[in-house]
Amino acid sequence: MNNCWPGFFLVALSALAAILYGVEYSNPFTISFSILAYLYWSFLVLQIHLRMRKIDNSYPFDPGDSMLGSLIPFVYIFWNAFWVSEIFKWFGQTKSKALAYGCMVAALSLIAYPDNLDRMPGSMNLIALCGLFGTIAIIERKVKSRGQSQS
Repeated sequence: MNNCWPGFFLVALSALAAILYGVEYSNPFTISFSILAYLYWSFLVLQIHLRMRKIDNSYPFDPGDSMLGSLIPFVYIFWNAFWVSEIFKWFGQTKSKALAYGCMVAALSLIAYPDNLDRMPGSMNLIALCGLFGTIAIIERKVKSRGQSQS
């Protein structure tokens, strides 16, 4: 089950609101949908960690702390890089490839973080949100296959 579709839908609503406002990304609707999309992504982070805990009791990350880490200003950059690289190492990726995934998610979360909406062009925020949801989709697929192989 892919839970990313509501996030992609929020991104699409944000883009539609920007178009309706003459490609102006700093309107209240675009900002609201972007914030909701980022919060939904943080919720998906919680869900991923909850599933990982069900698969492996020794999974090192607390689900609640993981979600909060993606929301705390400035901390989210390092936390997202860390947990993503660790989860990809857990999936059997090489350290360099896992680190690359972690750095990519850290950069995407930096662009998509709601506090940075006024610092970057709005379309970059929407692209970054799509990248974050895409990463969650990849992780969900790997978690699902890992859970099935453990059964």
